[in-house]
Amino acid sequence: MNGPLLELHRIGKHFGGPPVLQDISLAIQPGQITAIVGENGAGKSTLMKIIAGVYKPNSGWLSWKGRRTDLSSPQQAHELGVSVVYQELNLIPELTVADNLFLAHEPVRVRGLRAFSPLDKRLIKREAAASLARIGAASISPDQTVASLNQANKQMVEIAKALTRNCQLLILDEPTSSLSPPEVEALMAIMTSLRSQGHAILFITHRLEEILRIADRTVILRDGLLVGDLSRAQMTIETMIRLMVGRPLSQHFVREKHSMGPILLEAEHLTINGIIQDVSFQLRAGEILGLAGLVGAGRTDVTRALFGITPLDSGRIIVNGHATKIRSPRDAIRAGLALVPEDRKSHGILGHMAVMENISLPWMPKMTRSGLLNWTILRSAAVDQVNDLTIRPPDIGKPVGYLSGGNQQKVVLGKWLSDPPRVLILDEPTRGVDVGAKHEIYRVINDLAGKGMGILLVSSELPEILGLSTRVLVMAGGRVVSELDNEGLTQEQVISAATVGRM
Repeated sequence: MNGPLLELHRIGKHFGGPPVLQDISLAIQPGQITAIVGENGAGKSTLMKIIAGVYKPNSGWLSWKGRRTDLSSPQQAHELGVSVVYQELNLIPELTVADNLFLAHEPVRVRGLRAFSPLDKRLIKREAAASLARIGAASISPDQTVASLNQANKQMVEIAKALTRNCQLLILDEPTSSLSPPEVEALMAIMTSLRSQGHAILFITHRLEEILRIADRTVILRDGLLVGDLSRAQMTIETMIRLMVGRPLSQHFVREKHSMGPILLEAEHLTINGIIQDVSFQLRAGEILGLAGLVGAGRTDVTRALFGITPLDSGRIIVNGHATKIRSPRDAIRAGLALVPEDRKSHGILGHMAVMENISLPWMPKMTRSGLLNWTILRSAAVDQVNDLTIRPPDIGKPVGYLSGGNQQKVVLGKWLSDPPRVLILDEPTRGVDVGAKHEIYRVINDLAGKGMGILLVSSELPEILGLSTRVLVMAGGRVVSELDNEGLTQEQVISAATVGRM
């Protein structure tokens, strides 16, 4: 087609308070990948939901193929050709892949004028297989349940689901946040193929390196304003960061060499049958030990075992030279361990509770006298962490669920720092966090290591692992397959170890 597929004209949105979006004008072209970036709270999600028909703008209007339209519902957006793959996937695990692909728009056999026609199961399977093959996912069976798939294949099912609705504009919200490097490569290939078929793609991500690889154009939001619209020739990481945060970040990773002290944590032959096998390592005071590997390698399972969430079948955990039985998170906390979990919304915060209450959760027994909370101590501890971690807005009474992702993650981190642990386990500490908040979290990690804390860092972002860690353990198939010194270490060497170890 000639001209834009979708145009936004001076879009504004507020929710009764300050504007979330102001005067946004943007044209989306077919056959083009447009990246949308900005810090958490910049307005990316709100803009995406306006395009998807979830929110109506308070001002401005939209045009679809040159004709003004009011996207009053997600159903209307679907009918036009807009599909969204959200970061938190919208699939029903118990149903088959085929049933998920055609949920709510199933083809039926029409027999005369019967009011209710049986579903055409053969057609559903045939069309499901065709949609999967179209994106290079023919290895996924339409008969598999979604629950049996790994995260990368679930993402492919979501994209195939979008294509069953005659999708013309595909919005991908942080699609690579939980994928391993090879899985990211597969997704990039799908995006490239869809672009060549004429689809328009909106790619929302915090991973700026991926934008440089695949985007034709980058739109930058800051505080609800469109502050940059860069062509491919104009895109650099430095330019994007400067526009996103309003200032240059002189150094994205701030790894510092700390003098290391005694061994704080030893894992000896940790085994959970069928999950992890014979995992052993040591962690010293002042050390940041990276734990790398592909999705499904067993990294998160190791963190859960150390923190007493998943029981061990065999092996020993030694803290400060003493064998320690850790059967529950309470045992782990008493031993001086703390965990920032992979999924902050499900396991790290209570979104309806205030910042103050979330930060104080692990230490409430220490803040209690005669069965009553000492609110003075509780408030003081919360204020200290809000200030130290620059949590915004600095309101200890605000429910955590209303904060941006980066500030939620700071709350998860801050709740362990009122009474600092000896060992801090970080599982994907910057997932879904913008570049400015990442920089602040990296500073905190380095400061804690400098004060003698031992830190175990699990991350799917190899630049993060290489930028912060002293040593790197590589896992594959539930085992540690390689221990690498980080002097001169490359991403290619880590991926090679993880891939070879899998075979």
